[in-house]
Amino acid sequence: MEFTFSVRSSGLDISNDAQVDRLFNPDISILIAERDSEIWLSVDLDASSEADAFQQLVTHIDVAVPGVHIDRIDLDLVTVTEIATRLDISRETVRLWTTGKRRQDFPVSFGQAGDSRIWAWADVYEWVLEQGIVFPDVYALRPLGLRFTEAKNVSLAKARDAKRHGWIIQTQTVKPVAAQASGFAAVVASLEDRVYPAESRRVREFAA
Repeated sequence: MEFTFSVRSSGLDISNDAQVDRLFNPDISILIAERDSEIWLSVDLDASSEADAFQQLVTHIDVAVPGVHIDRIDLDLVTVTEIATRLDISRETVRLWTTGKRRQDFPVSFGQAGDSRIWAWADVYEWVLEQGIVFPDVYALRPLGLRFTEAKNVSLAKARDAKRHGWIIQTQTVKPVAAQASGFAAVVASLEDRVYPAESRRVREFAA
């Protein structure tokens, strides 16, 4: 499958030609853009899944440009007008979809931006596929799913916090049966022992 997504990065100096050149990869299309003093990478690549698509980018960046980090994945939120533009149809057609007057089960809006409702393009994309509507070529690539994107952004934010505070964090997966047998209190205590700062002094900090 071909995926497309954008990520905000840090540590990339776009005036450094050598660093930018190292981002080139024949298997991954990467376009660099600066928006409001932030560096964004627009990525197209072939992958077996959304997780594989994201990991391919992470691995490439880690090897090609050490010190450059992915801070977050763009949610790609769109208005009625933007949906109409991407699908090359009328705004009125999209409006009728959103009100249920034409076709059914259009995705629930993600939120509000000023006076306009906005949707996650990933949700709209899946709905359009189900409806058998043909995409214009430029928007035919699959976006990363909304749930995946939101979960990954939480993980990226936690990693930034850990780095900023000098924490060393280890994760452990506990099977439900094992957790029940040993008692959840014991499992939690065991996991807490694996969260500590880089300094020798013990600090207990836990996210809500």
